[in-house]
Amino acid sequence: PAQLETLRLLLRHPDVRRRFTIVMLHHHVTQTPIDDSQNGVVRRLYDRIERSFMDKLDNAREVKELLTRSRVDLILHGHQHHTYKTFMGNIRVFCSGSSIYPGTDGDIRPFYEIYTLQDLHLSVESWYHDGQTFVSACPV
Repeated sequence: PAQLETLRLLLRHPDVRRRFTIVMLHHHVTQTPIDDSQNGVVRRLYDRIERSFMDKLDNAREVKELLTRSRVDLILHGHQHHTYKTFMGNIRVFCSGSSIYPGTDGDIRPFYEIYTLQDLHLSVESWYHDGQTFVSACPV
């Protein structure tokens, strides 16, 4: 509760409100987007696994409500070991993937990204490991 109140106060601060605001978390506050061409079977299975085995942010609902009510531009998080980009309302949400642990979404290459913010424009450069070294993928 104290951390949530501190975040609430920070997000209300005038200096923060007039800037591009990035919130970084370890855990996710959105449902993991997956490619489900199996009529919901994969989604239901993944949801059961996610609920049963993955650590979750204890107060994810309260954090999500605070972030969607605040002027947040981007949420960066990890924890899931595979990369994805989605939206939570108008907020962009990026999962960073893993630079040392292969992903679980079919692409098992270790991965990292470089985020650049210039003049309120965000660019993302993705890098994958090809077995020998990291190589640049197309910017997002």
